[in-house]
Amino acid sequence: MSRNPVRPRILCVGHGTIESNSGGVEVYQRLIAERLGGEFEFLFFAPDLNQGEPGSYVLYSLETGLRESFMPEPRVLPEHESHPGLEQIFKSILIRYEISLVHFHHLLRQVPSLPRIAQDCSVPTLLSIHDFYTVCDEYNLLNPEGRYCGVLERGTAECDSCLYVLRGYRKGSQERRISAFLKAMDATDRILFNTAGIRDSIKSVFPGLPLGKTSVIGAPSGTRFSTPVSRPESGPLRILIPNGLSRLKGGEVLCELLGSTRDLPLEYHFFGNTDRAYPEERIRKLNPSVVFHGHYTRAELEAFAPSAHLSLHASIWPETYCISLSEMWDLGIVPVGTRIGALGERIHDGENGFSVEPGDAPALKAVLLRILGNRPALERLRSRLRPGLSTHADECAEALKVIYSGLLECKASAPVTHQDSAKPVLWSTGRGPKSRTLRRWFKRLTLFS
Repeated sequence: MSRNPVRPRILCVGHGTIESNSGGVEVYQRLIAERLGGEFEFLFFAPDLNQGEPGSYVLYSLETGLRESFMPEPRVLPEHESHPGLEQIFKSILIRYEISLVHFHHLLRQVPSLPRIAQDCSVPTLLSIHDFYTVCDEYNLLNPEGRYCGVLERGTAECDSCLYVLRGYRKGSQERRISAFLKAMDATDRILFNTAGIRDSIKSVFPGLPLGKTSVIGAPSGTRFSTPVSRPESGPLRILIPNGLSRLKGGEVLCELLGSTRDLPLEYHFFGNTDRAYPEERIRKLNPSVVFHGHYTRAELEAFAPSAHLSLHASIWPETYCISLSEMWDLGIVPVGTRIGALGERIHDGENGFSVEPGDAPALKAVLLRILGNRPALERLRSRLRPGLSTHADECAEALKVIYSGLLECKASAPVTHQDSAKPVLWSTGRGPKSRTLRRWFKRLTLFS
């Protein structure tokens, strides 16, 4: 199959369009495309959550204005292992646009058979692991009680009962799902992780994953590291919360912390969106020293940063990198984070920040009290912050350029065909009663089997 002779065309596959601003993956794609646009031509393929009809997909270009819509039939479901309609659309894009390489940024709202389609067409592939969607539909790995489920340490033995309550999936579905995503990773030429610890966690679920086809590159930060400037050692301690107020980012523990520290000289500044579950009036009643900055630009964040002493990262799920943590280090702010996932891996307590167990509001309060009683120690820690704690977008782009070029230089292997199906194949073995209450009731009667 012929390739673009001027700039190799890279197709970025995601779970939302860049203009939908649905998360860090979209920011990641834009930063990389802006920096490597002179050497590669980037096209993007994703569900059209912003402008299209429900269930539609769009192929678009930030560079040329291309925008082509598709409507796979029947509608793609979360539990589809394969989908001939979507596969045919994907294959036609590879051929018609002479795609040189596919970078799968996410397979949510896609299907795990797509890497095998690219393999059939002898198109090299890269898969980025931005969260734990390869492990579970509940990609934040929270159980029905809203706590981390422990699958990365305990394995998948308890997944069936958990997913039955959460999604209604019957016994055996998770095993089939894991098998489908293992096939997707087997068909991928390179798998990219943000940290070595997250790579090892994924490997605990997919023990057959060969480390030789993996790479570790930090997620790109748009900020640049600057020499830390000391903060005043008197007056209120100003705390920046860069991810707004939401359940996944520790909303409940933050509310408990706000209430228990209302009489202390602390100011809490929330940057980002606030979930409906946390109305501002309620939060200000907990603590009057709260300021909501709402949606913000990077310039606004950088302007506020020199006055902030600390940042809080209270996530209750094992994040795979946390770009906002990188931004805080770059801006000379000492972080306090939870000891889970990449936050626990990246923050070294007492060296580049402070760490506590997730969901532990008293521990967070204890850290703040300790800092209030010893401001000079905080400033000494701030002075030890160094570049290298974060990955700038330029560094990430250069590392990806090396991977892209290496994959493109490899000779295309002989096509590996898989058997087509006339209709979509589900990895789910079926759904139980739709009502969560009914599912719990049936489970009590031991009808879940």
